[in-house]
Amino acid sequence: MMALKNKGVLLYGLLCFMLFNLSTAWAQSADSRTAEGQSEIKPLQRGDTIPEELWNLPLQVVNHPAGKDTITLDDYRDKKLIILDFGGTICPPCIASLHHLEEMEPELEYQLATIAVSSQTKTTIQQFLQRQTLNVPYVYADKWLKEYFPYSIIPHLVWIRDDRVFQLSGAEDATETNLNAAIQGFDVDLEIKEDQYLYDENEPLLVSDNGGTRENLIYHSLITGYLPGTIGGYTFTPNGMTYRNFTIVGLYKVILARYYGDPGLIYDNRVKFDLEKSLVFSISRDDDNNLRYSYDFFIKGGKGNRKSWLSTAHQDLNNYFSLSVGIRADLDSSMTTCLTLKTIEDYQQKKNSLLDKHFDSEHYHHLQGAKASSLSSAIRSGLRDFDMPFISDVNPDLILSVVVPKRITDVGEFKKLLHKQGFDLVEEERKISVIRFSSTN
Repeated sequence: MMALKNKGVLLYGLLCFMLFNLSTAWAQSADSRTAEGQSEIKPLQRGDTIPEELWNLPLQVVNHPAGKDTITLDDYRDKKLIILDFGGTICPPCIASLHHLEEMEPELEYQLATIAVSSQTKTTIQQFLQRQTLNVPYVYADKWLKEYFPYSIIPHLVWIRDDRVFQLSGAEDATETNLNAAIQGFDVDLEIKEDQYLYDENEPLLVSDNGGTRENLIYHSLITGYLPGTIGGYTFTPNGMTYRNFTIVGLYKVILARYYGDPGLIYDNRVKFDLEKSLVFSISRDDDNNLRYSYDFFIKGGKGNRKSWLSTAHQDLNNYFSLSVGIRADLDSSMTTCLTLKTIEDYQQKKNSLLDKHFDSEHYHHLQGAKASSLSSAIRSGLRDFDMPFISDVNPDLILSVVVPKRITDVGEFKKLLHKQGFDLVEEERKISVIRFSSTN
């Protein structure tokens, strides 16, 4: 649990860093220090001695309990533990850290001194303190402390004990147990704060390890273009799913067919377009890889279920293609002329004599002792090139034995074959579910 908590705080710290852009806004160059006649500052690490010039460095503050506007670290040298809490006013974990440390001071008999540090302006800090009940001194417009204690991720805590840098940590390590142990003079075994992630705010998070690695990923949904060298299709894993290299129409069909549990939705005769013909051609054509897309969904720990993942995928497709192409697709109902499978009135399950005739398995399905749902699937696939959708009125659990061509080219001949086996195929108007594409412009 602690590892998960630490990672969560780290991710939140990264978010604060992105919002605040600390590394560029608060750094002072070596050239500017030289111009002011000061020597290069060497960053301090765990175990380093605090130099006297740092102890006596004047720090501008607001919110001092005694009303001071300037302090030094030396003012707190009698404390057994000093914590410099670097943070920002729009970073929730930073705010929580200050409240926690302030609450700890009386619990630890005031042997702990907390000093908040920010490079933000005096006005910004004062406005922040009007909304927060805090009694710790707040260093503002910091230029020098970050030079001694550089960081990228906030909150960043510097623990000073016995005139040395005792620890460099995130807020999650400042527990009452750890603070009390430090004050009592014991060692506190903390991992070195992970503070060296490079983040480019102009690039997507975690791509090429931008801001972190795959280990930091807990959830994402992603749409890409064509993935060369990747076989088209889809894959489900314990933590998500991937659909690869589909046309826009194809991507919607496979996702919605699985979401609604209706395999017929993957066929073109169950798709309706309320779009210009040129746009229909663009989103349907499968001869241009530039018009193919892939979708990836990941949730750490596999939370939820496949149906909830597919629902999210549908929303993601509508969100993206509405913005990029000006379309969306949703399930709708429509009165449509269908080919409907029915049983002949005197149908009875009996030995099918056609099974003994020569219908080669290369071109025919031999369904012996199968459920009627298998017959429906075979017919639906065989009729996939026909404009009329196929539906079935036959009890899907009916046990039957039939021969069905894998590819149906002549509906009249197919009806004759079905009739010999106790079934009929009838054209009739039916209200069925369809995938309807519409414009969002």
